[in-house]
Amino acid sequence: MLQSFILREIFLQKLVERQIFIMRGKRVMLDSELAKLYGVPTRRLNEQVKRNQDRFPGDFSFRLTAQEFAALMSQNATSNVGRGGRRKLPLVFTEQEEQRRVLEQHETVID
Repeated sequence: MLQSFILREIFLQKLVERQIFIMRGKRVMLDSELAKLYGVPTRRLNEQVKRNQDRFPGDFSFRLTAQEFAALMSQNATSNVGRGGRRKLPLVFTEQEEQRRVLEQHETVID
């Protein structure tokens, strides 16, 4: 049982680590990837963040510029725009506690 718990923890950590990129000198995760981890639509995640801005530090998230988004797409970090794509440039969330919260939530859901 302990071994399966440890394996789950390692799997979740690796899953989160693969979704982290460096932007503006910070480790960040795309809104779409964070939404997948929470099991909600990206639109819903962004709505909740916007509605609850006072609960988060100022550098908790920021919107990518067109150049940053293009660079990320060239690294194959996002889906092709021609297949529905995005209407807005994505938000990215800084690593500040967010990945820890995601792992804690998944730990609760899995157990």
